[in-house]
Order: sequence, then structure tokens, then C-alpha cells
Amino acid sequence: MIAVGMERFSAVGMLSLAMAVILCAGLIESLLARPDGTTAHMSVPSAVVFAVFAAHLALIDRCGVARSCACVTTALIGGLSCLSLLEMPLAPHLDQIGRLTRALCLHPLGFSGKVSVSLELLGMLGAVALLSRSGFATLSVLAALALMLRIKIAVLETVLTGVMLDADLAIWTILCAWCLEFALVTLLRNETLFSCLFMPGRPGNVMRWMAAAAVLVPLLTGALFVRLAGGGPGELNRIAVLCGVLGWAMLLIALAFGHYLQSIIEQLEETGRRDPLTRLLNRHGLAQELRRSRTRYRGLILCDLDRFKSINDRFGHDQGDRVLRGVADALTAALSQDNALLARWGGEEFLILLTEEREAALRDIAERCRNAISEMPEGGLCGMSGQGASASFGCARLPPGEPGLEQALQAADRSLYAAKVSGRNRVVVSTPNDYRRAPVADPL
Repeated sequence: MIAVGMERFSAVGMLSLAMAVILCAGLIESLLARPDGTTAHMSVPSAVVFAVFAAHLALIDRCGVARSCACVTTALIGGLSCLSLLEMPLAPHLDQIGRLTRALCLHPLGFSGKVSVSLELLGMLGAVALLSRSGFATLSVLAALALMLRIKIAVLETVLTGVMLDADLAIWTILCAWCLEFALVTLLRNETLFSCLFMPGRPGNVMRWMAAAAVLVPLLTGALFVRLAGGGPGELNRIAVLCGVLGWAMLLIALAFGHYLQSIIEQLEETGRRDPLTRLLNRHGLAQELRRSRTRYRGLILCDLDRFKSINDRFGHDQGDRVLRGVADALTAALSQDNALLARWGGEEFLILLTEEREAALRDIAERCRNAISEMPEGGLCGMSGQGASASFGCARLPPGEPGLEQALQAADRSLYAAKVSGRNRVVVSTPNDYRRAPVADPL
């Protein structure tokens, strides 16, 4: 989990740094270029918008005044963009900001002071996606998808016509928007639509290739159509919009398919990790959970039902299965207040891992589980001479520095055998001699 968090932070930090470099390059190019009326250069408003977004991304995982200021500035950018788009009555009150913006737009040096609808859309969608990420992830995903659509259309306009539809959308602006989009997808990697792009192994590679195809195929198709059929500027713009919408729809279909594929894979993995009868973890699932978990388990309890073979012989295997399910439910309920990991170890054996390592605490927990099994409703059919169901328990501590469970398992198994020999239906805790006699083996 820590590695994933560091990887995500590193990716977002690198993208914010890339946005800053692109902004500097765009501003330098705008300062050095001579305005010719045909080439779009980065405008001050677009530079301000993406500088705020870059700062927000750089501070997104931090706390304090700096992050609060970044959030407030991002909200201001989004609010101003939304007001401009909706032409609300409050817009006339922003004349002072408009005059300040025009004063900063140095036309003789190549800057354009025009703020287009496209830039307002980018500002509003970017702000919404960044600010709603934590509390309203669905809204953030929708804003990221809408931002993706506008970027695709802008790229197609540039490729097909050679110029931007809007004068303030320079190639530097589109590159910044791309960095913002990649950063949003990275931040939303755990959400429904985007998580499939980060699946490990072959399924993840397939989904990433499908997403790349959804971006490239409309681009190549539009370029080929223009080369063969030609057309005026208005027709080329319409072709760019059409191809962008089709590519965006292809990407949505690919992401929906990826979500379905991921759900199927997760179901199969969960089925392989669970015992089909009790729905507890099996040995494979337990080993996976131990590799993934950051919890350090220090205590181990091995539980074995007493005289379970007689249950199957007297009442049949169906009743035996019901008893096993009842035992699993009873143990789950008894361990609900403990930081425990419960698994079916095999047959009528169950394994419990605990963060507790004190012998007295292990004995108390095992006694609670033993009482829960004795009191379960299915117990009336299980015992001999009308007695209820019972189980024997062996407890052991995991030795410090031991990488696996083998040594503790052997010690707990000896304690379990001692409980069986002593008359069953009891708890026995391992002694230091049990550990000395248990050889060290490979970890689970």
C-alpha cells in the first residue's frame, strides 16, 4: 500500500512539474514570437489557469495553508469560468478583473487577451475534477471525461486544420490539458471507470492498448479522410468534432468493458481465495492476505472439531456441511471484536491469526470461541450421549523474526494434540519446549 501511494504521488508530482515546464516554454515562445494573426500563442489567462492547476496537483497530498490556498484559487478559477459560461447577472461585477486581465495581455509581445468558451470549459471542468475528487468522486470522474472529450476535439482540430478553433488554445495549452487529464486519471485510479487501466498483468495491458486505440484510431481515420476527400475549414472543423466524439464514445465503451472484465477477474480471484462451503479464506487466500496485509500477526490458534467423523457417519454429509457452516459463523461472530484473520485450514480444522501474543489473551479468545461452538444451534446433533458440539484448541505465539507460520503451526499442532489426549473440548497453550522441538521450515 505504501509503494502504491508513493508511486501515485510520484506520477502526479511529475505531471505537475511537466505542466510547469510546458507553461514556461509556452510563455517564452509567446514573448519571442511576433504576432502574425494566424499562429496561436499561449495567452496569459490560459497560463494562469494551468499554473493554478499545476500548483494544486503539486500540493494535493499535503496539508496546511499552502494546500488550502491552492484549493481556494482553484475554486476561484472554476467559479469565474462557470460564471462566464452561464452569463450570470454577477458577471458584470467582474469588470475590474477583466480590465486587469487585459492589462496583463501584452499584445505587442504576442499574447492574446481573448478568453474563449473552450478555455472557460477547461477551467471549469479542471477545477470541478480536482476539488470534487475526495468527497464526490463520481462528479470528478464525469468532469474528467468531459475534459477528455474537449481535449480530443482540440487535438483533432490541430491535426486536421493546422490551426486551433479558438485563438487562445495554443499547442502549449493542449499539452498542459493533457498533463492535467493524465494526473486526474492517476488520482482516480481506484474509481469505477478508470481502475481497469491500472490492472496488473495481461488484462491491464489489454485495457491500456484499447484506450490508446480509442485515442489514435479516430485521429488517423480523420486525417486519412481529409487527405482523400479534402474540404473547407468549416467542414474540417465538423469532421474534427465528429471524430472526437466518436473517439470519446469508443473510449467510454472500452472503459465500460474494462470495468466488466475487472469485475469478472475479481470474482474469479475471490472464488479461488474462499472455501466454497464456509466462505472463509482457504490456504491460498490466507497466504495472499498475509502477503498483502500490513498487519503483523503475533498469535495463532488452531481449532479442530471433536469427533466430527461420527457426525458424518450418523447424520450424513449434508448435516456435517451444515455443522461446518455453523462453526464458521460462530467463530466469525466470536472474533468480531478482535483484529483476527480466520481461515478454514482443511477438513474440520480452522486457523485463527491474531495481533495479540500474550498467552492469557490467546487463551481467553480461544475459550470464547470454544463456548461459541458449544452453544451453536447445530450442536444438538453433533455430540455423543446428547451432548453438544465441541472443539479442541491449540494456541501458539509466532516467534519474533520468524518469516512464516510453520514453526508456530507445529507448536500449535502439538498443543492441539495435547488437548485431544486430555479429553477434548479444551484449550492448551504452547510451552517454550514446543518451539524448541519444532524445526524451522519455509514460510507459508
